[in-house]
Amino acid sequence: MIPNTADTFAHFARAGWRSVSEAFAVSKNMESILTPALVSGFVADLLASPQVPHSVREKVVNELAMYVVDDNAEALRAAGEYAREMKIWLPLAEVQRIARTTQNPELILSHLVRARDMTPESLIESLALLASPYNTLTSGPGVEFDLPSGSSNNTLFERLATSGKVEIVKNGWGSGKKVRNLA
Repeated sequence: MIPNTADTFAHFARAGWRSVSEAFAVSKNMESILTPALVSGFVADLLASPQVPHSVREKVVNELAMYVVDDNAEALRAAGEYAREMKIWLPLAEVQRIARTTQNPELILSHLVRARDMTPESLIESLALLASPYNTLTSGPGVEFDLPSGSSNNTLFERLATSGKVEIVKNGWGSGKKVRNLA
């Protein structure tokens, strides 16, 4: 029998996720022995594994700055997906880091919708970290772009319209709407 200790996990973790994945799923001590060093290099695999207990994955996401110290896109994408799926609140700095690194609106829009006390300036700053069309928000007054589809986008851009940062206008003869920068 192999002892269920941090030293044992650290020894086998050197060989990568495949060597410890099953042990992570069944260990009763994982929450107490889990450290950033122990999972360095396979945070994305750990977060994506449905066999790993939610409590372990939540610990990693709740302490994301400690577990993903660099801008590892794969790990941040997995953290964003897990946080969205489990409706885990992330600090704005982590939401922005996920946005900047992954460029994936699906990972951050729901976080921004839930951050109702966010200033319009912070919302624009966060959205502008994403690729087009969101980064167009910082292109100056009068610049227009198509309103991205989806209820989260509608909510966020309505907030910006209410605060006087953008105007939402009909998209000519076609369907859909445009966003016009006002600030």
